[in-house]
Amino acid sequence: MFLKRNVYYRKLEKTLTLFDDFDEQKESPKSQQESIIEKTINIPIEKLDFLYGAIAFDISVKDYGMEINFDIENLTIRPEFDVLKPYFEKFLKSKSVRAEISLVLRSGDIIAKSARSDDINKLSREIIEAARFRYVENTLFKRNSGYKIDATQNGGAISEGNNLPYESGEELLNDVLNKGNYRHQRQLRYLAEFHATHILKVRFVLSPFAFLFLLDGKDHFHMIMETLDSEEATYIWRINKSVGDLKIELERINEYVRVIRNQGRLAYLTSAPSNFSRILHDYSDERKGFVIWKDTLEEQII
Repeated sequence: MFLKRNVYYRKLEKTLTLFDDFDEQKESPKSQQESIIEKTINIPIEKLDFLYGAIAFDISVKDYGMEINFDIENLTIRPEFDVLKPYFEKFLKSKSVRAEISLVLRSGDIIAKSARSDDINKLSREIIEAARFRYVENTLFKRNSGYKIDATQNGGAISEGNNLPYESGEELLNDVLNKGNYRHQRQLRYLAEFHATHILKVRFVLSPFAFLFLLDGKDHFHMIMETLDSEEATYIWRINKSVGDLKIELERINEYVRVIRNQGRLAYLTSAPSNFSRILHDYSDERKGFVIWKDTLEEQII
């Protein structure tokens, strides 16, 4: 198959020339023997290892008593896509992928190896984007896991036992704005337009799912929390226009969210700090409600 040509070229390389030392080139027949293993195998998708730009798997070669690792390049793959395996199974309509492997051994040593898979090649960017959005819809937007602000340095990847198939809050927000149909989609689009990306990355909290934006006013920063689809008010925290104060306030907001999660919104509202305000939504008319919300917000961004 595709490694036989390489074996042939390796044999040509062993041909003596006038400039070669005969004793150095001489090998025993046993050392020159090469074994070629070629087979088509099925690998359970659950056993695949998702890397950056490739998918890897291990194959046991019983005759030689060894386990060999293969990887197949797919530049759309990232490690965080591991959580999407159930969706890939549905797309491929199979619990496994078919792969063709080739292996060249000499005296028990691996000389060359290669693998290819049409199934793995089918995992295109379009398929992955559809799968990951379906994943967050089913696991984040609809679950009751409690509020949690992302406090990691990258500002977007939440780690709570399972990895999100997104590298940042911006990447997730972009999917929400372009693929979803949610109650506060207009508000989120507006806040995303004016978010101070140069200062802070978009962050998000959980249950009910909400995004956090930073708006840069003339005299103050404003941290704004807007839920995705639940009938809850927009929460606003006014912050002194200082990066140091912003970092401190982010920690405080994290504590406020814990109070909301553990004791409920009313417990927080009865003891909210003086720099906090909120905007109630009018759901009687979508367009009217958005205009009133936008005007009220702009009055507070000072």
